Amino acid sequence: MSSKVNMLLDEYHNEETKARIYNDIKNSIVNWGLDLYVNSSAPLTSKLLETYDALAIIGPRRFRKEYDWKVEETRAVMDYVQEGGILLVTPSRADRIYKTVFARELGIDWLGMNSKFVTDFTLHPITSGIFKIHAPWFRANLIPEWTQIARVQLGVRSFPVIAIRELGRGTMIFVSSIMLFTRAFMRRFDNAKILLNMFTWIKELSAGKGIKRKAPKEEKMVITGEEKPKVEIKLEPPKKARFCPHCGVEVPQFAVFCPNCGASIEE
Repeated sequence: MSSKVNMLLDEYHNEETKARIYNDIKNSIVNWGLDLYVNSSAPLTSKLLETYDALAIIGPRRFRKEYDWKVEETRAVMDYVQEGGILLVTPSRADRIYKTVFARELGIDWLGMNSKFVTDFTLHPITSGIFKIHAPWFRANLIPEWTQIARVQLGVRSFPVIAIRELGRGTMIFVSSIMLFTRAFMRRFDNAKILLNMFTWIKELSAGKGIKRKAPKEEKMVITGEEKPKVEIKLEPPKKARFCPHCGVEVPQFAVFCPNCGASIEE
């Protein structure tokens, strides 16, 4: 069995993670010892997923109907996890079909956003050595099968920021913030460290499962850390750059909140 962990990042449903502010997390995933592949051309199927140890679905957001999340994809992902796959999943700011057809099947729902600091953690490899993290969070509601390991208090209620759920032979990780993965927020407080912990745990978890998978047929988007420690990912520039009216930082095409200052930028 190879010591490498093959992770698939789904961009078929999401153009936002192609923005430059997500380059740092892609580079970091590779430097932390995972082989990163990107799916941008086809819906998720059992055949596509069978060669990957982990799947990341970060904030799907697209506006053409042909890219809508399908019921068949939900079943493929659920089967993938049941058979030992690892799923990293976040909410979506605008894709209601993804929320209805996919997220709720996983026992996840969410409301609007908040940006309070997170300092309430449960002991877990992901939260080891973490004291404070910060990014705009969705106010998420999870079914009891999920175990919260990071949460934020809002009034008399607490909302999960990071949670874990075992399903069959596999594991799901829920992160209620899309912005945590962006360049600006990775540089704040313990944000980068908690992501390092998370992907290190994914790597160790995959190795512990001992599932032998075929080599992916898809071409790797990035070069592995052994071949080139610092990876420069070349992405197509956005058709029209957008900038935060409050701090002037470039933001994703469909951003609702600024990844740098957290202010609303809806027009």
